[in-house]
Amino acid sequence: MFSGDYLMAVAFFFERENGNPLGENELAEIKEHGLEFADAEAIARQLQLSLGGNPLSADARASIYWALSKRFDDSLLPFFQESLARELGEDNSPVFQVMIALDNLNQPVFSKGREGSFSVLDDELNRGDAAAYLKEIN
Repeated sequence: MFSGDYLMAVAFFFERENGNPLGENELAEIKEHGLEFADAEAIARQLQLSLGGNPLSADARASIYWALSKRFDDSLLPFFQESLARELGEDNSPVFQVMIALDNLNQPVFSKGREGSFSVLDDELNRGDAAAYLKEIN
């Protein structure tokens, strides 16, 4: 299981790999967790595999999806789509984080009527949008 601090460092690492400027604190987190010279693809695969192993709490799954969403990698699209279908029957927090990841990949997962206003607290709206998106892509 990954700690929240490690996943935060991974998110910073992915942001750095995408060319986003980071501050001293973010760079220190990357270094503290030994990620300065890590392989982004290998880390992403490791995170994906962790979701298929032992049962994880909703919070742990949401944190992993959140970190992966910072990758902005189109090759993760099928993974996120499959994850959305799997998570839809579960807790809201992972569903929302997968939706954010899909949105980061320019997928129309949130209905246009929401006009960019998304929240993990909008459980019913999120589930409705997720179901509509899955129906559209299948």
